[in-house]
Amino acid sequence: MLAAEIADSTGQLTALFYGRSHIPGLDCGARIRFRGPVGIQDGEPVMINPAYELLAHGPANPPGAAGPEGGKARRNRRNPGKET
Repeated sequence: MLAAEIADSTGQLTALFYGRSHIPGLDCGARIRFRGPVGIQDGEPVMINPAYELLAHGPANPPGAAGPEGGKARRNRRNPGKET
């Protein structure tokens, strides 16, 4: 199993990939987008085998650059049945 801990300004969650020990390009500092339902395991948010898209390496919002949401990360963690 591969466990990837993801964090941004809204918090963190763990993506668990069963049956995998490595995903090429998924390294520390990589930008990635996960899609799928969020559940709770041991009191923490988790995603099990989420769909993913590798975006780039480096910080999500480099200094002086605003993202498509004006520099704010958006994630709906109150409704675990929706995509994040």
